[in-house]
Amino acid sequence: MTTVVVGAGIAGLYAAWRMATSKAHRRSTIKLFHDGDASAVGGRLQSCACPETGAVFNMGAGRISRGQHPRASALVDALGLAVSPFEYQSDSWVIERDRRTVAQLLRERAGDLSIDARLRDCAPMNWHEEAWRVSGEFDEHGTSFVEWISGFVDEQQVRKIQDRHGYGILGNRELPVSEARRILQQHPETQHGDDWIEPVAGFQAIAQALATRLEALDVEIVHEHRLVEIAQLPGQPHRRLSFLHRTAGRSVDADRVVLAMPQQALLSLVQDFEPDVRDALQSVSPVPLFKLFVTFESPWWEEAGFCAGDCVRTDLELQKVYFRADGSALIYCDSAAAEHWARLMASDAERPGTLQRAIARQLGELAAVDADVIRVKRIHAKFWRAGVHFWRIGMSPRRVHDLLLGNAAGGLHICGEAFSPNSGWIEGALESVDALIDRLDRFRC
Repeated sequence: MTTVVVGAGIAGLYAAWRMATSKAHRRSTIKLFHDGDASAVGGRLQSCACPETGAVFNMGAGRISRGQHPRASALVDALGLAVSPFEYQSDSWVIERDRRTVAQLLRERAGDLSIDARLRDCAPMNWHEEAWRVSGEFDEHGTSFVEWISGFVDEQQVRKIQDRHGYGILGNRELPVSEARRILQQHPETQHGDDWIEPVAGFQAIAQALATRLEALDVEIVHEHRLVEIAQLPGQPHRRLSFLHRTAGRSVDADRVVLAMPQQALLSLVQDFEPDVRDALQSVSPVPLFKLFVTFESPWWEEAGFCAGDCVRTDLELQKVYFRADGSALIYCDSAAAEHWARLMASDAERPGTLQRAIARQLGELAAVDADVIRVKRIHAKFWRAGVHFWRIGMSPRRVHDLLLGNAAGGLHICGEAFSPNSGWIEGALESVDALIDRLDRFRC
């Protein structure tokens, strides 16, 4: 029996590894195809090292929680990867150039514990729990977060909530309450005591370690092959997969196909799927993300009153800035702010220095210092046009995920983070693969 896994992100690598190490799949020939070169293994688990300091920068996945992500945590341990705490200690906000800490916000609100007050300042960060409690019965999957929260506050306050949390996606009118709730409940900034960690060698080390183990298990990893067609052969149980390798084509027959590919790549194959699967592939919407790691000639922020481990959220396009002990700053943004920085990065290719000046200018505004004191040394930037996904209004994540996993006897399966109920996290990809393996193991019993 030949099994072909398409996609070398965390879902594809993990799926191949689970099958290659399972007694039920021991007699299978497993091949893994992906459209990038060997350096791109891992997909959004992309890491790079700072040439001057050796510090590792995670350009995609950035943190997992020991408490919330047991599968991801166990995988890191199983691969023998050293970990360190995710560098985050305290919160502050710069909104409309006004700087506030948690303590200041709490003092300003002293004595007023109403929901209106919680929504006005969004601190502490558990205001939403009380809001869920008093909302009464409503369809979390079928109601827009903006529509729901607008029942408590006006449009200006909706924007302030978005800015306070550092997530532009909260202002997306297509985001259902259920997805907003996951965002608000699954991050270090709202779950302080949840033991957040990152691999010392970077998240791409997970992918590289899995690839090494797959090769030791005689799993063939085929690079630079883009899947262009899936055809069911007449009168035969297996499928023929057509790949494009540079300028030449290649066909491979498979008894079982596992597609662990990005949504956009799957949509390019939509004509090869049944109508219900075609519809299911439209159930999630992509969110653009932008990550910047910026190194400086000196830790200028210390004189501005910030410390290593501080997370500053702002209404500037920076959205979130983490000051790090290695002398760098991590900047995270999504949605419109991500598109803003992507445009500047494109302009920088034609006019070098464009991105550097924009970063220094906004950091100066954030910290209320002259931009000239912010001497940028190096910029590591990555724009993800489809960084994460959210489930669209009215969708049932578990029903869609179950459909895409496919019938074990049918031999065609779609899994991965984007279509998992826990989308946006490595954990979602691993949960999706584990559900598929369980389904296949039951079929073989």
